[in-house]
Amino acid sequence: GLTFPTVRLTQEDALLAELVGRGDIEVGDPAFDDRWRVTAEEPEAAREVLTPGVWRLFASPQLPPFGQVWFERDVAAVVTEGPIAPESVDGYLRFLHNVMGAVAD
Repeated sequence: GLTFPTVRLTQEDALLAELVGRGDIEVGDPAFDDRWRVTAEEPEAAREVLTPGVWRLFASPQLPPFGQVWFERDVAAVVTEGPIAPESVDGYLRFLHNVMGAVAD
C-alpha cells in the first residue's frame, strides 16, 4: 500500500559537487547530505520518504555497492554499475527490504 513520489538518491562525487554544487534537497544529516545527492519533483515529499530511519540505512557499513537508488510509485530499486553477483543478491534484497520497512514506520 505504499505510494512513493519520484525520488532519486545518487552517490555524490566530491569533485562534481564542488564544481556544480550540492543537491538542493537535504535531510539535515551532514554525513548523508555530503554523500548523497537527492533529486525529486516534490522536495517535501522526498523529505517525508527520507526519514532518519531511512537515511541511517545509507550510512551502514553493510551497505551494498550501488550508485543510485530510486523510489517511484510502489517501487524502490538500486542501480548498479554492472551485474550483481548471485551471492550478493541477498544483501541487496535485505537492504531494500530494510529501506521499505523504515519508510513504512
